[in-house]
Amino acid sequence: MARACGPSDFLLVISPRLRGAKAFRHFRALRRTFNTTSQQDISRCRRAAAHGTGFSVNWNAWNCEAFPLGKRELHMRRSTRAPVAFAFVFFSFITAGFSQGVLYAPDQQPSAWNINQKPTPWDINLAAGAVMVPTFHGSNRYRVSPVPLVIIRWRDTVSLGVEGLSVYWHHNNLRIGGGVNYDGGRLDHETNGFLNSGDDRLKGLGNVDSSVGIRGFVSYKAGPVYFDTSVTKYLGSENNGLLANLSVSAPFALTKRFILRPHLGGRWADNNYMQTFFGVTALQASRSIFPQFSTHAGIEEINGGLTVVYLLNKHWFWGADATATRYLGSASKSPITISDTNATVATVIGYHF
Repeated sequence: MARACGPSDFLLVISPRLRGAKAFRHFRALRRTFNTTSQQDISRCRRAAAHGTGFSVNWNAWNCEAFPLGKRELHMRRSTRAPVAFAFVFFSFITAGFSQGVLYAPDQQPSAWNINQKPTPWDINLAAGAVMVPTFHGSNRYRVSPVPLVIIRWRDTVSLGVEGLSVYWHHNNLRIGGGVNYDGGRLDHETNGFLNSGDDRLKGLGNVDSSVGIRGFVSYKAGPVYFDTSVTKYLGSENNGLLANLSVSAPFALTKRFILRPHLGGRWADNNYMQTFFGVTALQASRSIFPQFSTHAGIEEINGGLTVVYLLNKHWFWGADATATRYLGSASKSPITISDTNATVATVIGYHF
């Protein structure tokens, strides 16, 4: 096993899959990075690259020494990768439930803060801020909560963001794909704490558990305008409804740093979804303050808003969004809907890698 690195040392772990010339190219890159000119060092690294059994290398300005790793250590190094990756994806997926509907940022499109930047294989955006949202759909009361925002895109093919995990095919301005997303559900009572939610006026209706949804979508860019449509089927025990969304947006830069993105949208919901969030059964009516109410499928809402972004520098950005939602059909007629117009206001500080 390699000795402990000193202040001028750099520890590099090479997996068994990185062998021969490929491993040696990595060593040459390190040589250029640390301006090492000793041919003897490079020869040692070349011999080490031929091991192909997994090894660690102590690199400093003077030497390059290879130490074979045992099978147990190799297994430990490999086995830690999957849990870490899973934990990161799981956290990102759950944050989608918190950030869904907070900022208009379709996963298959460039975010407003990087619409004028050249595409890269990895597009990673991390942000945090606060959001003011109604305590439930149709509420006349609001709460302010912290909100995380994670948006990751890989080669304009795989994305993880506010709409969940998606995989899509693209050709020029057309994108077609699918994936899974997450809905946080609804509590029938108010909770206290850092991420408080719910409303005591809903007591007796019962909780709507969180659920995973299967989603398909089509996106098309015509000039500066983006058109998006999607269909989502939820698979929860309470929420097993079907949603269809249609939206249009047109991002444009007022200056190199100041970007605006107006957006409009609408949503259709089947009767299962409507009944879950806006209907009141006979049993629920006997336990709550609401009279019995049956819903039907139809247009649930229309919405419009504006996203504002200011680029602080090459990586840091400030973003804000204000969106107004108008409920229609059964959603507006429901006794649960106290106000048929809701607003959402959010602001975040983020970093674009």
